Amino acid sequence: MPRGRKIIKTIEVEECTVGSASEEFYRHNQARGLSEETQRAYKSYVGLFVRWCGEEMVLSDITEKTLDSYINKRRKDGNKDVSLATNMKHVRRFLNFCSGRGYMEKINVIIPKFQKELKDPYSDEEMRLLLKKPRTNNWVEYRTWTMINYFYSTGQRLSTVLNIRVCHLDLERATVKLVWNKDKRQKYMPLSTALVKVLREYEGKQLKNRSAEDAIADYNRARGVQKTGIHLFRHT
Repeated sequence: MPRGRKIIKTIEVEECTVGSASEEFYRHNQARGLSEETQRAYKSYVGLFVRWCGEEMVLSDITEKTLDSYINKRRKDGNKDVSLATNMKHVRRFLNFCSGRGYMEKINVIIPKFQKELKDPYSDEEMRLLLKKPRTNNWVEYRTWTMINYFYSTGQRLSTVLNIRVCHLDLERATVKLVWNKDKRQKYMPLSTALVKVLREYEGKQLKNRSAEDAIADYNRARGVQKTGIHLFRHT
């Protein structure tokens, strides 16, 4: 073979539209057993990309220039780089899925860089206000106080806490069995003496994410604490 020549390997791709591929991608995520929260995130972020491209666009027509245009449009619409980075990580997973199925050649998906901001945790004074036991017959207020005690004591994620049942608690041994975790692994965690005392008084039904978030936001503001993030208890 003469020097200086290169053989370029071409890959034949099956023609497939962005819309049909996205539906196949969502079904694949469901089959993989991804959590509902993760599946919703993929549908949200990939859905933005699909709507921008147009469902009838052929996947093999997507290039790095296409992705650059998408990022620039989202940035022009006021989206911050931290949001764009999350968006493009989901889009990258989708496009890798498509190339793996032979619908397009693999392309380089750039993830926008951003400066990660440190979360401002609850201060000692804010936690003192939030942990003070309410003198009330209001069930929602008491339930929220119990949740705040639990979040602060354990630092667990909202999705993990909302799936704890009475049978998962062993207050005699001061442990809780965690069956719903981000890494899909069940585990046991010790509980503090103070938290066990709080949990002995509590009994209630499972909450939805939004209900828990709204309840804690109302509770915090009523005590003069403007921070309302549940995930902040992990940082605190």
